[in-house]
Amino acid sequence: MISKIQIIVFHSFILFAAFFLSKQNIGTKRDTIIKHDVAVLHPGIDNTKPIQQTLFEVEKSYGGARIFYAEVESVVCGSKVCKVIPMRIYWDALGRYTHYEIAKGFNLEKEEGEPFAKEDHNKLHQILKDRNSVLKEYYKEELVSKADNNAVDALSGATISIDPNAVVTGAVWTCYTLWHWANGSFVEKIRDITSKKSDTQLLLNYLTYGDKYYRELAIETFIKRKIYDDNTIKNVLKAANIESMLQPITLAYLEQSSAKNYYSNINSFFEFADEKFRVTILNSLYKTAFKAPEPFYDAFSEQLLMTNNYQEINLILDLFKLKKHKSSKVVNEVLKLLDHKEFLISRRAYWFLNNITLSNNQKTRVLQFQKKYKSKL
Repeated sequence: MISKIQIIVFHSFILFAAFFLSKQNIGTKRDTIIKHDVAVLHPGIDNTKPIQQTLFEVEKSYGGARIFYAEVESVVCGSKVCKVIPMRIYWDALGRYTHYEIAKGFNLEKEEGEPFAKEDHNKLHQILKDRNSVLKEYYKEELVSKADNNAVDALSGATISIDPNAVVTGAVWTCYTLWHWANGSFVEKIRDITSKKSDTQLLLNYLTYGDKYYRELAIETFIKRKIYDDNTIKNVLKAANIESMLQPITLAYLEQSSAKNYYSNINSFFEFADEKFRVTILNSLYKTAFKAPEPFYDAFSEQLLMTNNYQEINLILDLFKLKKHKSSKVVNEVLKLLDHKEFLISRRAYWFLNNITLSNNQKTRVLQFQKKYKSKL
């Protein structure tokens, strides 16, 4: 006797075969299609065990942009009989989802067998484009109501309430399944393939002429290849200056270089970084195992007068204390803060100076401040 599972598997095979035949001509005859056997994770299938998939890379004729696609099933479900539709998910060379295709003559379904309308497909497309969708936060078991006593297994109960903007109504499992195909493990596989096919000059071109995502890929690849020559560092910092999104990976790039490269560039990086990220850079200076060259903190002390942010100034002074750097240059820069218009900052400078050895002139300046603000210290 043929089981239900055998019937479902057989029908899935027939649907995929039809899909393959209907999509044979993806481009011109001059396009080159390369198959990559990859192991990918899908939380709707298993959180820890990768599954084998084929990723197709299409090198377009006449130098057109490369694209990638994969044949996937539209939905992962448990003991409930689901209508599984063969689909193709498409990405660009950076692993960014671009669109999907469904086998001719088939359509996605919602609850009760209701077919997707045009507006449902439009909404699904927008959901798949959102790389920060709330769907990435859920395990498959969390999408099922625990109150459903009729549930046979983890995927059999009624789906829980979820942000209606994150799913097509009545198609939670389909949205969950396809979002993780479009934005999961395949993305890293694609980026890795593109990275390996890009030589150093092409990566530098990405930094200069590419959009922010191509620039990000270039910096990621420089880290992997340990490329830290002066010209590359200069171009990486220039890209980070233009696009704030690149500041975290640029800091990672400097952190994984060398003490010389790190300290030669961290000061200028700090100057153009946005206010929020300067705190991250200061934390990096706290944690780095690199030993700073003698002139570094003297030069860095000039940053004290370039900001009115108390948190930054407090962290810089804590950094000097941690590194036990209290040179005359540092002390003179901190002394200038005693005249700062923000009393919180001038008081912070006072307490820093009050705990170190000072010259007679410096002591006099600190005592003047103490006398003037005695009641507020």
